[in-house]
Amino acid sequence: MQADLLADFYAATVDRARLTRALDRVRELTNATSATLHVFQRSAIRLRHQWQHSCSHTPTSAYSMAMLDDQNPRILSALNPPSTIPCLIEDAGLPEVLHPQLQRWQEQLRVQGMGRFIAARVSLDQDREVGLALHAKIDGSVMDAGASDLMVGLMPHLRETVLLAARVDTGAREHQALRTTFDRMRAGLVTLSANGRVLSINPAARQLLGLSAAATGLPPSLQTRIAETGPQGFVCWKAGERHLHIFTERLFGPPEGAERIGWTAETWLLAIFDPEEQAGLPDAEWTRCYGLTPAETAVLGGIAAGADIAEVATQRAISIHTARTQLKSVMAKVGARRQAQLGRLVWTSRSRWFRAGD
Repeated sequence: MQADLLADFYAATVDRARLTRALDRVRELTNATSATLHVFQRSAIRLRHQWQHSCSHTPTSAYSMAMLDDQNPRILSALNPPSTIPCLIEDAGLPEVLHPQLQRWQEQLRVQGMGRFIAARVSLDQDREVGLALHAKIDGSVMDAGASDLMVGLMPHLRETVLLAARVDTGAREHQALRTTFDRMRAGLVTLSANGRVLSINPAARQLLGLSAAATGLPPSLQTRIAETGPQGFVCWKAGERHLHIFTERLFGPPEGAERIGWTAETWLLAIFDPEEQAGLPDAEWTRCYGLTPAETAVLGGIAAGADIAEVATQRAISIHTARTQLKSVMAKVGARRQAQLGRLVWTSRSRWFRAGD
């Protein structure tokens, strides 16, 4: 098994262009005209085609000609039971029940320059399978005699690649949600490559760390501290007059065994807080989270600033009765039974964000 081929497949989890290159390499090694990676969705009685990615030589029009899309999913499931061991499939070995559809399908593909096929598959989990399909050329040449062995040997790696890609995609979505949350809290969030290059950084992190817009890395001394701390670590860091609290976590790294092919990439996350100015909920977030009206938010801001309800009424130029009504509404929406409990809730979320006024 060629190390550069495996490296491309594993790297495709974060760079899908490498997947095209890897499939191109498989096509060249096997003397095929096309190489395509498939993912199937499996239920108790059905097997359906879900996703595919082909080499650069596969005609675009052939993407809509996946044979499995034309077949009865119940028959496909019965003919292809789940297997954790790579299984090889050749068109010549398919049961007769599929021959009419197979002949029609192959006639359509021959117009695209794609001949007979050989495929391998293996279960990803109880709900999905991954497969690799090769199509022969139609000029009379045959695929390399070692094509079957290459495909079977690749399947465990393709299985790990697809599973890892799913983890990476999930991690990316979770990171975006996390970044949105940190932005709203005005706390710092940074992701780093293994060599310390900043992959993403939110505005709060730049401000807290004193980094310019052009900065692509952390201060060297901070990078050293983080490396010494390791994952799930904690660093106290002085940035100017600020004493920052920085929590470290490794988001993801290479799959088990990938170091033997030279892939050691990993991504780190830093969560950065200033304990003297810990982020809390600004007015807009209280309004959104608890459904407060602007007037209710202003009353809450007055209470947070230490004013009593009479002072809030005076500041707002409203009657004491109106102020009390608005305060009762705030307490009901927030879930506070007493005004003191409401005050503690606000102070916990840093009352400095609130102002008594529109």
